[in-house]
Amino acid sequence: MKILLVQPPLPKTLLLPEILDFGLRFTPLSLGYLAAVLEKNGYEVEILDLHVLEKSPEDFRREFLNKRFDYDVVGITSTTISYPNALRLAALIKNYSPEIKIVLGGSHVSFTVDDTFQESKDVDIIVIGEGECTLLEIVQCVEKGMDLERVPGIAFRKGPQVIKTETRSPESNLDSLPFPARHLMPMEKYATPAIVASRGCPRQCIFCSAGAFSHGRYRVRGADSIINELSTLDSLENVAFYDNTFSGNYERSIEICRAIINKKLEMVWSCELRADTADKYLLELMYQAGCRSIQYGVESGNEKVLADIKKHITKEQVNKAVDLAQEAKFEVACSFTIGHPSDTQESILETADYMKELARKGVKVVVGIVVPYPGTTIRKNAEVYGLQIHDNEWEKYHPSRPVISTPYLTKRQIGELYMKIVFDELLSSQNPTPLLQKGAQL
Repeated sequence: MKILLVQPPLPKTLLLPEILDFGLRFTPLSLGYLAAVLEKNGYEVEILDLHVLEKSPEDFRREFLNKRFDYDVVGITSTTISYPNALRLAALIKNYSPEIKIVLGGSHVSFTVDDTFQESKDVDIIVIGEGECTLLEIVQCVEKGMDLERVPGIAFRKGPQVIKTETRSPESNLDSLPFPARHLMPMEKYATPAIVASRGCPRQCIFCSAGAFSHGRYRVRGADSIINELSTLDSLENVAFYDNTFSGNYERSIEICRAIINKKLEMVWSCELRADTADKYLLELMYQAGCRSIQYGVESGNEKVLADIKKHITKEQVNKAVDLAQEAKFEVACSFTIGHPSDTQESILETADYMKELARKGVKVVVGIVVPYPGTTIRKNAEVYGLQIHDNEWEKYHPSRPVISTPYLTKRQIGELYMKIVFDELLSSQNPTPLLQKGAQL
């Protein structure tokens, strides 16, 4: 059995070299984990990251399908914005060889199973949620000709029907997974070395799908496992922790930092923190362990909006967290989103003022527009929140494009307020490419 795992490219508008160089060269560690599990079980696996290779679906057809393409199973991951290209790749592969099994996974299709099967006749199987054990069992069933109904956590075609199997719980013991198969990826092309220390998120912000994707479960790896993986990296310079939050489990964060210090790993790293967990002791320990850059997800400068979106932080906590981080010599960034259900023009202008207050203190500020991604509370309850979703053209689902109206703001007004903020003289001077902040699914 030969398996190919594919990362589809982002839309053409995000494939420009200057955009990739700005920071969208994320290492697809999810594919690395899938490949590692398959390799551990004796399967021949390859990874093809079309995004970082800057290859379009047409490039894929011309350069890969017209050469050697003898895979039995092709797994394609997708976020919302890359989903259309994932379907294009599936169609090209099925046209080339109908016998190849096409497996789709990732955040988008996990929440849009029925729609995906309606939109594509080429997808055979969808993995719902995290996929390491699931994909392995799929491959074993395909190899042995066994019924897929025995595999939990999937949906698949069976004649004219779509069968959904029982729900699979996320892996509880992350330390049991092998390290990502980085040897199968063009590591020299990615922005920074990367590692994942935890999965899921302990919070349930209404604009984010991270909690729903992990069934509300937040899991953290052991410090020894993380140290062992770090020791396998070719470089420990500018390592990025890809966690939704590094400090979701305060005590485990302390353990990780102490382990890095005790092992005397000379590394420089960055992560995202929650403002309500960033105390002086943790920050000083993180700095001693080599952390130099921190990003806080703030989202709004209005207290009512912060409460309404269930962010569970206050501006006072943010101010304290920023001050403590700057006192400890960290580079600090704060990210914001506008266009929340209870946002008004006044609350967004208040948020803009708060951004400028932080920028004057030397904080790097990035801002995006709320996107109603599948799986988010605001999308599932759009009527309750008074939202009108104007567009389901998935390639537009990027935090620089408004696709909703709220009870207080039209889509156009949200876009105009966003442009006013990103081209503010103070903010644009520190963000030369203002439309490229990290999105929730990028």
